[in-house]
Amino acid sequence: MSNYTKGKWFNNGGRIYAQQGDDIREICDVGIINSQTLEDTANARLIAAAPDLYEATKAAQIMLLQTNWNGDERMNIIGQAIAKAEKEQK
Repeated sequence: MSNYTKGKWFNNGGRIYAQQGDDIREICDVGIINSQTLEDTANARLIAAAPDLYEATKAAQIMLLQTNWNGDERMNIIGQAIAKAEKEQK
């Protein structure tokens, strides 16, 4: 999956942005802007971390596959998470 917006993602009051150099792009809004519940804030943090989590999960999968660690339920969970991120929605 290479189509997502690259750069550092961050949360600012419920708005998720991605920054590449001087370019800042809004990704999405979470909850009611500037009136965030604790759940909204947690969701916004998770969304802002998504690209880092995706890249880390891909790296972990590659490392584990190189050590022939297959067939384990944790590998299935990793594979399912990556597939969920990469699947085209219709």
